[in-house]
Amino acid sequence: MPSCFGKYYARIVALRTLSYRDLIQHIADHNTVYGRDVCQGVALKLQDCILELLMDGNKVQFGELGTFYLSATSNGADDEEKFNAGTDIKGLYLRFAPSRLNINDLSSKTLKKKAQLKNVKELNPETPSSNNNG
Repeated sequence: MPSCFGKYYARIVALRTLSYRDLIQHIADHNTVYGRDVCQGVALKLQDCILELLMDGNKVQFGELGTFYLSATSNGADDEEKFNAGTDIKGLYLRFAPSRLNINDLSSKTLKKKAQLKNVKELNPETPSSNNNG
């Protein structure tokens, strides 16, 4: 029997998924002079431009957050002349590499230090697994 059998492991549980509209409202609520309409316009333009620049073959650094880039999976070809991008490329993926600059280090080690991690039982004390009566 593997040594990992029967043990408990960490799993990130999201409390909810915020919609794009929720994100825009959150930005607008940060004491900005710009309303939700302006924030949404800027965010939409930013989204469109990032995608355009990625499709043009660029990596796009997003401030101190990190860098967006594309990666691919493909079949191998015996030589360069036999490789066909149209048929050999199987998948194209949008990737994100978090910043590791000191100003906003988003490496795993630093994120762990910054995060407020809780046991899932602490989030909802009424869950059956935390109930001492059952």
